[in-house]
Amino acid sequence: MELNQFKELINNSSALIPSKLEEAYVYLNIPKTGDYLSRDISNNLYEKIRNALSVEETENIIKTKKILSLKDELVFRKVLYGENPDKYLQVFKVIRDASAKELKYFPTTSTNWTEAIQFAQDYLKFSPDTFSLYKDLRDEYPKEFDRATAAKRLEQYGCSVEVENSEIIISNLNLVFEGMSKKIENVGGLTLARIIFRYLAENLYSTIFERYRVSRHTSTIAYHQKPQIPFGYLLNLCASFPFDKQKTIYFQRQTDEIFNLATDIAIAVYYSQPYSQWEYILADGDKIVNILTEIALWDSIYSVPQSKPALALEIAFGIFEQFPDEKFRIEFGHTKRETELVCYKIVEQIKDINGPVEIDFKTLSKRLYRLKKNKIEQILDIFSHTQSINTNYHEPSDYLKIDFNFKPLIKTGKLKYLVMDKSWCAPSYYEAIASKIRETNKRLDQQLGHPIEDFLHRKFKQKGIVALTGDYTYLGQAGECDFLIESDKSIILIEAKKKPLTRKSKSGNDIDIIVDLSSSVLEAQRQAGRTAIVLMESGSIELKQTDGSIKVVYLNGREIERIALTQLEYGGFQDRITMENFLKSLLTHTITTTSNEPQIIKKFDDLASKQQVWIEQYNKFKDLDPNIEHWAYRNCWFFSLPQILELINLSSCNKSFEKALKATKYVSMGTMDWYSEYEYTIKMNQN
Repeated sequence: MELNQFKELINNSSALIPSKLEEAYVYLNIPKTGDYLSRDISNNLYEKIRNALSVEETENIIKTKKILSLKDELVFRKVLYGENPDKYLQVFKVIRDASAKELKYFPTTSTNWTEAIQFAQDYLKFSPDTFSLYKDLRDEYPKEFDRATAAKRLEQYGCSVEVENSEIIISNLNLVFEGMSKKIENVGGLTLARIIFRYLAENLYSTIFERYRVSRHTSTIAYHQKPQIPFGYLLNLCASFPFDKQKTIYFQRQTDEIFNLATDIAIAVYYSQPYSQWEYILADGDKIVNILTEIALWDSIYSVPQSKPALALEIAFGIFEQFPDEKFRIEFGHTKRETELVCYKIVEQIKDINGPVEIDFKTLSKRLYRLKKNKIEQILDIFSHTQSINTNYHEPSDYLKIDFNFKPLIKTGKLKYLVMDKSWCAPSYYEAIASKIRETNKRLDQQLGHPIEDFLHRKFKQKGIVALTGDYTYLGQAGECDFLIESDKSIILIEAKKKPLTRKSKSGNDIDIIVDLSSSVLEAQRQAGRTAIVLMESGSIELKQTDGSIKVVYLNGREIERIALTQLEYGGFQDRITMENFLKSLLTHTITTTSNEPQIIKKFDDLASKQQVWIEQYNKFKDLDPNIEHWAYRNCWFFSLPQILELINLSSCNKSFEKALKATKYVSMGTMDWYSEYEYTIKMNQN
């Protein structure tokens, strides 16, 4: 169904229903059993619309997404070309409302649509106030309206904007991207970064987590929202030009132009900002791949990768704690302790400053008086960019062109070092160390599993949390449990995976997103699920410890919480509702690929095998607990290492760890940012 065909059918139809109730009953063949009621007319017309559009999945069908896109195109064409969509949108509303719950597919034949449109016209005549015309088109379709409006503004930069197959197609975007880079270069990336971080620090800074609450803005009323500023995109461009330019009388106008253009690019080209809280909450398997792609793009374009600085250093050096000192000296030219001292002194020196700050080398060297200045300089150089940064980064989604996050410092001159922002640059300390080791050890990332688990065990022990680990055998099948934490009410199972979210995934590549999620959250939850089934079936589990002893854990009617843990952040994918929707979609939908590359085909074959086991597990859980059908993954979580460390730091024993974990179990604010929602929960509990 193309829009022109849909419009033509509406143009050639008109309402035939009589105005009087009695005559309408006769027209619709409604039997008279009592009083004449308007709702009987409405219900009958809705039923007739559904019957006209009902179709078997095996027939020639149109997917719901295609029908919904007709509405988008009507709005786009109104904004871009001034076409009047009123009567078409009204008919669309009736058909959509009549079929929303029952129909997932629609017929292709015009006969069916002619009949359905006729009944929709009858409905509008008989109930003219049900779907009254909007006073403002944006009030009803804010996201579509804003996208088209932004696309129209991009035309002034040399773009060509067309609507094809219900999509906005923008040509010559390279002119816009190059123009944006030039604007920031003219202002000075350092100057603009100061403005951005000043705003973020004044409005969105969390003193609890020492990070900026850059998250999705959604509402139950979508038209309250407006396009957000893509801070991630802007800051990565700022890093390309780490210098100041002299202010001019046009300075404010220039910065306003930059923010406005960046916002238009983000909403018009990528369309990944959710407006309504319900956009992702009510997602089904048909939409899951598109939603995951939108989440990845939003995180890359809008959000700011960041971490609490001291925590980032603790992770970086904690993971490499067992790395041999002598080998470290050979790789780095100095000891691990010397490197750690320099990094901690940097963080300490700038701990109260938000935004770009130059490291005062003189002050730093005084605080490190036991180290020679040339050694301090050598260490700083390992953690510093010395060449151009993000050189080829222009397109917001092109995460493959971003190299700023490889190192936390920028060397701007002899003994001059710059930190763009303490929180933004904090995760890069780990990456700088890992990159140096990878130069001689290409298999480093494959070898990090045990060091990460050892580090986490030490952290649990420091906070008085007893975390068991071990192998087990059940019904002849061997299994392994990374962490098991008991409390009075719960048994918490944690399975750690080192798989990062790749840069291709962050660029919105749907194949890589699916592969990364299946190798992290799905695989970890599958392993935790296997352990949970043992506990539920037998009532206990025997874990063989590293020293050979056996520890028996009894379920005793407790809940089982299952945590998938990754070393690095997965952004919005770690939102509970998003994760649940992904895991549920694997029960009902098969995800395939059209790629001909053998390596990709193999990965999707592996996913199919994992999915089969996942479905078998679900059926086993249903046998053990019939209630699980309603809340299949209510007790499943997806955390990063920094997030789990924040929970550990709020704890002093197993019971308090469980309490910290469950604080946000039933909280969802649509931000898809665990830190923001956890802080909100903490403050609510304090009040």
